[in-house]
Amino acid sequence: MFSLIITSYNEIENTKKLIQNILSSFNKNDELILVSPNLELKEFLEKQRKEFNKVFIKDSKKGKPAALNLALEKAQGKFIICTDGDVILRENAISEILKPFQEREVGLASGQPISKDDRNSLFGYWSHFLVNAAHITRQKREDKNQFFVASGYLLAFRNSLINLIPENTLVDDAWISHNISNQGYKIAYTPLARVEVHFPKNFKDWITQKLRSVGGYQEKYIKQSQQNMRSFKNESFLGIKLIIAFPKSFKEYFYTFLLIVARIYLWLKIIWVFKIKKNKTQKLWKRIDSSKY
Repeated sequence: MFSLIITSYNEIENTKKLIQNILSSFNKNDELILVSPNLELKEFLEKQRKEFNKVFIKDSKKGKPAALNLALEKAQGKFIICTDGDVILRENAISEILKPFQEREVGLASGQPISKDDRNSLFGYWSHFLVNAAHITRQKREDKNQFFVASGYLLAFRNSLINLIPENTLVDDAWISHNISNQGYKIAYTPLARVEVHFPKNFKDWITQKLRSVGGYQEKYIKQSQQNMRSFKNESFLGIKLIIAFPKSFKEYFYTFLLIVARIYLWLKIIWVFKIKKNKTQKLWKRIDSSKY
């Protein structure tokens, strides 16, 4: 039995599509927990005829970690699967992400995000470059039995391992990954558990999202961990190889150059926001509208 948690905020049509696409993966004892402020989705969920446990929770609008905590309080499944209302799970994604738990030492499994944006556009190309970099990193680190952070777009863990997520964390996926690893469990990568994602389509939204997701690695529990896998140095080492191998045309090499400039600017902004201004993390939770369907 598993509990699938979907956190959705004003993504009504895509959340409906997501639910319809995954119904075939549910059996009678499985559970779908939907956390959203949109009551239209509650009615939609209740109308699904397939027999499984349906739970709707009205979102408290305090951010994703708070929404996840509301769901975790209700979840009855042996395994928890988490995803977002603005993504689409590919066929067999649920069954694939549960396979690693056949091994007792596995406590957490990560799916593979796939960009649905147009590679021919600037920000679409950046999204393809970065999800490919994340895929290579996770695959290599799993092959070497090293720690890596699971993707928050699709991850699964044993219910007994996580009770409460700090509501002020910017990177709930990193917090979950570090917490489960610190309990002595292995993190598995399941690239066949694919999740389709749209990413920001303008520079303002791109910086806002990355400031939260990359800058969140400046949080104390990560900085003090010996397993911190995201830093300017680590990015530079992997980036050199991808800069040569990933682009397929002159235009893409130019887009790659612009991405390098953007990432340097991002890291300078992270230093400014987190180390000089010392902003509170709650101020960095902002909705990214251009990444929505």
